[in-house]
Amino acid sequence: MRRLIPLPSGSVLKIARKCIVSRRLSSFRMVHQHWRTFHASHTRFAIQPYLLADIGEGITECELIQWFVKPGDKIEQFQALCEVQSDKATVEITSRFDGTIKSLHYEAGDMAIVGKPLVHIEIDGEVEENASVEPVNTATDAQQQIQPVKDTPEIDLTPPAPRVEEPKKEGPPPLTPALPHSSPSTKLATPAVRYMLKQAGIDIENITGTGRAGLVTKEDVLRYQSTRHKSTQDEADQSPAAIPTDSVSELTPIQRQMFQAMTRSLTIPHFLFTDVADVTDLDSLRRRLNSRLASRGDSRKLSLLPFIMKALSMAFMEHKALNAHLDTQSNPDRPRLSIRGSHNMGIAVDTPSGLLVPVVRNVQNHSILSLAAEIDRLSSLARTGNLQPQDFKDATFTVSNMGSIGGNALAPVIVSPMVGILGLGRIQEVAAFQKNALGAEIVVKRARLTLSWSGDHRVLDGATVAKCARATASFLENMESVLVALK
Repeated sequence: MRRLIPLPSGSVLKIARKCIVSRRLSSFRMVHQHWRTFHASHTRFAIQPYLLADIGEGITECELIQWFVKPGDKIEQFQALCEVQSDKATVEITSRFDGTIKSLHYEAGDMAIVGKPLVHIEIDGEVEENASVEPVNTATDAQQQIQPVKDTPEIDLTPPAPRVEEPKKEGPPPLTPALPHSSPSTKLATPAVRYMLKQAGIDIENITGTGRAGLVTKEDVLRYQSTRHKSTQDEADQSPAAIPTDSVSELTPIQRQMFQAMTRSLTIPHFLFTDVADVTDLDSLRRRLNSRLASRGDSRKLSLLPFIMKALSMAFMEHKALNAHLDTQSNPDRPRLSIRGSHNMGIAVDTPSGLLVPVVRNVQNHSILSLAAEIDRLSSLARTGNLQPQDFKDATFTVSNMGSIGGNALAPVIVSPMVGILGLGRIQEVAAFQKNALGAEIVVKRARLTLSWSGDHRVLDGATVAKCARATASFLENMESVLVALK
């Protein structure tokens, strides 16, 4: 059983006051300890969400136009992350940190919500652990724990509560111009423009800002770069250009032979004649023959040249004067024309060494396939430089297939002692009139080949050349007649 000792009333009051003061001081220490705990922090590496800031009054969402980064990219402070567009403006969003892009929250074309994360960035450096934590008002909780003692005079010995400041939430960089902290420059520029200057290695002091209050804009930077590039280019243009040097070389053996032959050709009066042959059906026949050869495993491919040479040989059967030699050397006062029985046709071949003209002998005795084989053999030898002297001898007429390179009509030069040459242009597809089964004229696509003739006007008149040309074109347009005449 406890024994109660009576105390004077004054003593009771003193003890009560001490209890109140003791409890209130204890509560103050608790509040002060909470306040210190709220502000104490340690540093660490962190992945931070990067929020889309309000880019204008009343704007709640923006269209994401394009990304300038992707996950995994290393970024620097002020580097452009993306471009967004509202109904009022287009803005580049820049980074406040150096770090690495971890994830993107929107695709190009999406509507990004103001105040929501755009990206997550792994920040290079130290950040406060409680940077995004909402502050806790511990002073209010502590005061609620302190209750006055009833029937006891209130003695206010509580010291004033310390002011607890809320830490600022992290968000995107301000979109308004700001002075840089790391530079004493007084020029104004947005973070995106400063990053652009950093990447280009340009001192902002060299640029005159045209924006409000002297703000340096993106256009100012581009204009400065263009002016600087033009100045550099002007300096380069003013430097003396290298003087081209001349070179002198002896003619190659092939060029010397051509020089001598063409010099002699200057004494020949050329008669030029051009005709056109419709080779639509002939080209169709050639394609069918190539398909048939391929189906049998034969790798040969026919060109139009063997058909033309065969048609020319058929025309020479009637117009023999073009397959001839003019002899002006034996007796200059009494030149002689020698009509040749063999149709030995020189074919002009373009080679790395220059123009060579090997001879296909006895064209009149060849079939189309055998002509094609001989043309291929001589062309291959010419391009590899393995032609023999006898391969150039006894030509009675020359065919120059310039159409394989390009061009249409040409003026080929006769090589003495021959009296004629035929130049072939390229095949052209043209629109032509043709009667259908009902007798009505219709427009059809046809293949046309230009034949350019040159004749020695000393022994060949125009009518002779024209008749031979027309006969050759007729054989090409009706190849069946050539096939019937083949031996």
